[in-house]
Amino acid sequence: MMIIRDAKIAWVISFSFELIEISFRHWLPNFWECWWDHMFLDLFGCNMFGIFLGSLTIKYIGVSRINWVYEKPKSKPKICEEGIVLRTMSKLKPDVYTTYNWKMFENLQKYLQVWFYIFFVLSVDAMNFFLKYVLWVSAESDLLKARVAIWGFSAIVTSKEYFEYINDPNSNRVGPFFWLSTYTLFIEYSIWFKFSRGLFDAPFPWYVKVIHVTYITLFIGGALYAYNNGLSQP
Repeated sequence: MMIIRDAKIAWVISFSFELIEISFRHWLPNFWECWWDHMFLDLFGCNMFGIFLGSLTIKYIGVSRINWVYEKPKSKPKICEEGIVLRTMSKLKPDVYTTYNWKMFENLQKYLQVWFYIFFVLSVDAMNFFLKYVLWVSAESDLLKARVAIWGFSAIVTSKEYFEYINDPNSNRVGPFFWLSTYTLFIEYSIWFKFSRGLFDAPFPWYVKVIHVTYITLFIGGALYAYNNGLSQP
């Protein structure tokens, strides 16, 4: 949530990843969970609680403009007016923290650009499980922890570069971190494809096909809605 900075997009990613687990659990045993685990522990449990806390944090430290010139405070608050804990936390608060408004349904182009970002995030999360399976890496391996840490730190800059690219009319190219992350994800897909032959031959169950058709239908409906909004713009 602190990377995406948009509760709606974070919720779509959370919901979509639960569908990924259901869709590919006949290939990856690690994805097998009870229905109440998907619903109450993941989707409406830890994920929703994390998104809620992230939203409160963003609301607290988010600013709408950047102060380029330092302004000296007129008066310092007295100790009795502000507690030591609050004053300490205010020192740790960043001076600038821009909130993201992805404007997903502004037009069809913006809709597809945001969905590319959603697909990118879901691919990074899912590749952690697919690569572990095809490369026979244990869940306790330090390699997985290092991968998550590297992706976590790079995602901060990558998301900011991509957000500025699709929302800033003066930006005509994405930054280097976005290209580096894209190439890295492409390499991970290539590794998975190379070592996955013969491992994922089981057909999709009927309920997975229903989920995919429903998901694609909702995607197309959102695309039509965004396209209609784009036509109404001057």
